[in-house]
Amino acid sequence: MGLWAIFASQLLMSVDLRTINSVSKALLQNRRVLAINQDPLGVPGRHILSVSSFECTLHTATKTERDTGSFGINNVRSRLQN
Repeated sequence: MGLWAIFASQLLMSVDLRTINSVSKALLQNRRVLAINQDPLGVPGRHILSVSSFECTLHTATKTERDTGSFGINNVRSRLQN
């Protein structure tokens, strides 16, 4: 969900929402994650750094009345080690 939100992309689900478990439902309804994905700027995240087996993406978000600007950083393990 984090990368989906940061890259401002569409979310396609192939699950019966009537039978989804509570943890998955809570994740899909997380207002903070949805706010990042639905940010009015609509700017997708971009790759900014690779270190060892980690990659970092940055998503710039709209300023709110509570801050001077927002951004999100997501670290993703890019490959599994044996």
